Amino acid sequence: MSKIRIKNFGPIKEGRLDNDGWIDIKKVTVFIGDQGTGKSTIAKLISTFMWLEKALCKGDIKQPLSMHEMWKLFMWQNLHNYIPEQGRNYEVEYVGEAYTFNYKYGLYWLDIALEVNSTYVIPKIMYVPAERNVLSTLRNVYDLKTLPDALRTFGAELKRAQISLDGRPLNLPLRDLSYLYDEKNDASFIVGKDYKLDLLEASSGFHSLIPLFLVSHNLAAIPSANAHANLSVNQIIIRDREISLISSDDTISNDEKAAQIALVHERYVNKCFVNIVEEPEQNLFPSSQKLILYKLIEYANVNEQNKLIVTTHSPYIVNYLTLAVKAHQLLANIERAGKATELNTVVSNIVPLNSALKANDLAIYELTNDGSIKILEEYAGLPSDENYLNTLLGETNEEFAKLLDIQQSL
Repeated sequence: MSKIRIKNFGPIKEGRLDNDGWIDIKKVTVFIGDQGTGKSTIAKLISTFMWLEKALCKGDIKQPLSMHEMWKLFMWQNLHNYIPEQGRNYEVEYVGEAYTFNYKYGLYWLDIALEVNSTYVIPKIMYVPAERNVLSTLRNVYDLKTLPDALRTFGAELKRAQISLDGRPLNLPLRDLSYLYDEKNDASFIVGKDYKLDLLEASSGFHSLIPLFLVSHNLAAIPSANAHANLSVNQIIIRDREISLISSDDTISNDEKAAQIALVHERYVNKCFVNIVEEPEQNLFPSSQKLILYKLIEYANVNEQNKLIVTTHSPYIVNYLTLAVKAHQLLANIERAGKATELNTVVSNIVPLNSALKANDLAIYELTNDGSIKILEEYAGLPSDENYLNTLLGETNEEFAKLLDIQQSL
């Protein structure tokens, strides 16, 4: 299991106070907290180190890696301004499936160590930024030179997902609606039973949901016969050069050549999907939040190595995750009782069976305004309802009660 430890980086100060500071990255990992507490910072750091690990395994980047080169990677995610020139002993450690990274104040080179007996599989890593709605609201948005790098990269993946539909409608996870892309005119439409609406004219919820859903839906099919399709031109050139060198090597047998060429191909095939999503609830009604969340969990469940990492302000997201875990527990009990035929359908009306989630596959972390991080406790394998977001809902009830007290005193 991958994990990360962060201290004195941006809004994060002491970081996690237990577990020796380590934040475990499980199949589904969720970060909750107030604005500016570092939820996106952690998600971006995880994304950066996962990408670096993948690049090292594929040979796209060579060691050693200077701190200046690492700074440029952080710049891609707008994390570079969190690195103080002096005075703060920041430290970020990441333990991946193939490499361990230690990035801290005072080092000139990024400390990189290769993990022994690694079972690393190449992931497709997708960072879904909160600003994704921009891609749905403007024509010719890709011509804007000021688009952030992460948003531009996500936009390129969105374009691939749109083109892959080949003019076919795609059912959306809510209200019997579908999405249709007109490649010739670069136009997107929401199609209902008796209407067809240009996405530019749709509500803000659709502007946020559709890019997230399209990209996640398209990438969840990995591995597939088209796994090589997402390679860049440079990656194809490097791969083909490696294969050519092996093929022309007269010192090894044909069987050895075939084995080595197969290994080269393996390094360039994405075999799992890491979906890192900022605010999946953005501009959505609670019931729609539930539907998109369950789709994202379903996509995480497609492959054992798939992961879903989420930042959220929504108490509904946490509560729907609780339902997904409870559904998994209940399905196991139903199976043991031999009542799957009669009861699985009842469960699926609440939580889709493909979206049920093992308790051990979920971790929810709460970030505080003092820069510390704590894991949300469990009760009987379920996430505790004593969390920051639910506390705020409770405060609303308390404040309403105070208003009633004032009314009664009149």
